[in-house]
Amino acid sequence: MTAQVTFEPASVVRAEAGGFGAVITHDDFDALVAQPGFADALVGLLAKHLVIRIDAPPFQAASLAAIAARLGPPSVNRGPRLPGFDALIQFESAGKPDADPQKDRDAAQILHHDSAGLAEPPAYAIVNTKTHPGEPALHSWIDMQAVYRDLPATLKRTIDPLRCVHPTYPEVVSAGVHRDLKDLPADIRETGPDHPLVVRNPNTGEPTLFLSVRRDAKILGMEAAESRALLTELWDIVEASPRRWRSLVRGDDIFIWDNIATVHDRPPFSAREPRKVWFANLAPVVPQAAFAA
Repeated sequence: MTAQVTFEPASVVRAEAGGFGAVITHDDFDALVAQPGFADALVGLLAKHLVIRIDAPPFQAASLAAIAARLGPPSVNRGPRLPGFDALIQFESAGKPDADPQKDRDAAQILHHDSAGLAEPPAYAIVNTKTHPGEPALHSWIDMQAVYRDLPATLKRTIDPLRCVHPTYPEVVSAGVHRDLKDLPADIRETGPDHPLVVRNPNTGEPTLFLSVRRDAKILGMEAAESRALLTELWDIVEASPRRWRSLVRGDDIFIWDNIATVHDRPPFSAREPRKVWFANLAPVVPQAAFAA
């Protein structure tokens, strides 16, 4: 009997400079997932690199579902499930020849943690764009563990014990809402789960900055102006940080990332082109403070 070959990451993994982000290239994703040890190794790679892109030709949904199952149970995200696979959400839209390009730009997403407005945000996320965008599109992620490490000690001492409300608002992560909605309604600003500003990442054990997407969100114990000033300062630091990894979206590639340790954006996609995406938020977790209050 021939012994099964155990997955060896070094054979297919290319890490980016500095270690943030890595790429797996293989000509048969189904066979890769079937290798003993691959799914477990992927968890270890995510703890090390935080974001993984897998370059693979078209594959069976069951293979992506197997990876999702290893990462954890699905979050409570609403959306049409891929038939037969409860963990995978499928977004699909036909091309609209008369679509407004400005609406495409407005629908793009600013930097955020997925579903941070839940009491138990997902620890992991997966996106697989099945269609090929006509114009090159760049996804980007920022390493919030590294951003926290880079903060001045005085700022760390200020934010370590603080908690922030993560309000829910329609399209709150969209570029259009971020631009046009200058102030959340007072009742919305006060509503939502509060999470520590600095959480202990359950996947890596490291302290990580965990910000509300809204600069005008409420930090508990602070007046509105003080809260806005601090969140604006932190987001300015995040957006200027060099701890960023970018990758082209070319179609058929799979992105898997640590949703606690990173924030990500979503580039604009032309609604004039058909679009199909498989997506998953996985392993809901209650964010825990990295340091005692």
